[in-house]
Amino acid sequence: MDQVLLDLDFAYAYIDVLIVSSSHDEQVTHLYMILRRFNEHGIVINPIKCEFGVTQITFLGHLVNSCGICPHSDKVEAICSFPRPSTPRKLCEFPRLNNFYNCFLPNCACILCPLYSLLGKS
Repeated sequence: MDQVLLDLDFAYAYIDVLIVSSSHDEQVTHLYMILRRFNEHGIVINPIKCEFGVTQITFLGHLVNSCGICPHSDKVEAICSFPRPSTPRKLCEFPRLNNFYNCFLPNCACILCPLYSLLGKS
């Protein structure tokens, strides 16, 4: 799939194909180009699994829209409402939960350092 879409800078292939366009007309043009390319390479899509013309989408646990990529609110809520750990095993779960979104958490490693110290990890 990467090779099929290599020269199309508006298409991102990773498990699914995301098409980024700045207008409806541009989206139609991009979609036409991709569908033509798929046809040339014998790639078949399932229309039921497709979403067209959306302004935002949840993709791999992230919300993707015109502002960029941000954590999905359900996942943030899970982190915020994580119960106070009562066992070492539960304490291990919290850093793992945060690891998925550590790119959105400035200084995440420094913040979690005391927890790692409690667990005896460096």
